[in-house]
Amino acid sequence: MDVSRIAPIILFAYKRNAHVLRVLSALAKNPEASLSELFVYIDGPTDDSQSEAVAQVARTVKGFPWPGKMEVITSKKNKGLKESIIQGCTEVFKNYDKAIILEDDIVCRPGFLQYMNKALDLYADEQKVFGISGYRHPSTSNDLNHSFFLPLGSSWGWATWKDRWNRVSFDADAMLARIKLEDRLEQMNFGGYPYFEMLKAQSLGKVDSWAISLYASMVCEEAYFLYPRASLVENIGFDSSGTHGSFSEFYSDSPIVDSVIIEKRSVQLDQHITDGFEKRLEEHYGKKTMLQRAKDTYFMLKTKIGVRFFGIG
Repeated sequence: MDVSRIAPIILFAYKRNAHVLRVLSALAKNPEASLSELFVYIDGPTDDSQSEAVAQVARTVKGFPWPGKMEVITSKKNKGLKESIIQGCTEVFKNYDKAIILEDDIVCRPGFLQYMNKALDLYADEQKVFGISGYRHPSTSNDLNHSFFLPLGSSWGWATWKDRWNRVSFDADAMLARIKLEDRLEQMNFGGYPYFEMLKAQSLGKVDSWAISLYASMVCEEAYFLYPRASLVENIGFDSSGTHGSFSEFYSDSPIVDSVIIEKRSVQLDQHITDGFEKRLEEHYGKKTMLQRAKDTYFMLKTKIGVRFFGIG
């Protein structure tokens, strides 16, 4: 692969030492790792009780034998996931036109970097493509044989371009008003899931999310994410969730493979494929009682585990 076409990798970490070690080890097994510049952003502790855990992560990252060039950026104060990602990505995009973004609970497969770099190259000029996902949502059909587009973003191992990143509005109030004005509420709640409620919660300061803003921007611009036919990543961030297993089981209900071949496809939705993913989400969410839905929404908005899918720190 042409070295000039290799995207930098941005990894966001905090205090989970074992997790970040697994993520780095998996990334390093990708053949393209030696050609990939890695930027690791480590958020600061919220208080003194977390200082040692954060410091241990910094020691682990700095001591890791990354085969390529690596830069570690540590923060003395705790920014939270939203500000860490917004600031980190914006900083890297000052010098690069594209990037692959990971958090410290996303373990990739050996073909992950090849897929992401090839997709970034193929769709660089397609302005309706806001990003590339390494994760694939659950669907009513798992017999897909090619990559496809969905009108839905993903933060579990993804990539984008500088010009697309600059089109994302992180002003929740403005996005909320625009969605109402343009009558995009139904479009926003893909699969009947309460994404619009999450944006409202963001506007009210009840959650601190970056990914819900990315998704809202996609909806308003009628843009898409490219997805692989099967997942190239695994989320290991559900390990401390003993009472919310249904959530982790649902979002883990997708095949995982070591590599995916990609060829450029027309930038349009395949309604049959889209319906399969929307139906799967509706089946999962529609079976729940109103009380269960309320509990799920509260869980999504308030916990580290559930909301990590939406980039809430």
